[in-house]
Amino acid sequence: ADKNGLMFVSSIEARDTELYPYFGVQWHPEKNSFEYGTTAGGGDKLVQKNINHSSEATYVTYEMASLFVKEARRSTHIYTEYERFPLVYSYPMMRGQILEQKYIISHLGEKNDKVSSMIRGMHP
Repeated sequence: ADKNGLMFVSSIEARDTELYPYFGVQWHPEKNSFEYGTTAGGGDKLVQKNINHSSEATYVTYEMASLFVKEARRSTHIYTEYERFPLVYSYPMMRGQILEQKYIISHLGEKNDKVSSMIRGMHP
């Protein structure tokens, strides 16, 4: 339930995950282990301070990551289109007031010479 007691769906999975390995969450499972709140405008006042860091919450983070990696390893696809679809770390990263990190990604049709040269250097 939310803060007002209203029930909602936060996570889904297929009934047969071997046949249909579909999972979805309406939350960020990584926050419990890696985020400790953010401050507004670089000040000391926390904007998001209600992130649960209990052992149970961090265990959920671990289990979700393990499930995600296990399912990803089932794929036989190989990522080869670095020039067309660069990895997110190839783009400029900025600190946000609400989000810890944000990446500025140009539209697919736009060329970014700095990003293109970085990608060519990483993946000859």
